[in-house]
Amino acid sequence: MKHLKTTFLALALIAGVSGAFVTKTANAASTAKQVSYDWIRFDRAGHIIGTLTNKTVAQAQSITGCTGTNELCASAVSGPVIRYN
Repeated sequence: MKHLKTTFLALALIAGVSGAFVTKTANAASTAKQVSYDWIRFDRAGHIIGTLTNKTVAQAQSITGCTGTNELCASAVSGPVIRYN
């Protein structure tokens, strides 16, 4: 009985350490994907209407409302572009 308890304790300890490691690794990976850019915003006619500083793609899409494939909405300096719907 004591051997069984020791085995379960060891398995629980291994599972806890493994879970903590996996969580830390996953959080680090998701943070690394969130690159921030400086953006130039455009109106539908292609005129510059402003800038966004230090925003991720998701933040720029949220601020501008642009998630489509039509006219240019914003362009990151040395990075991706987002377009009007």
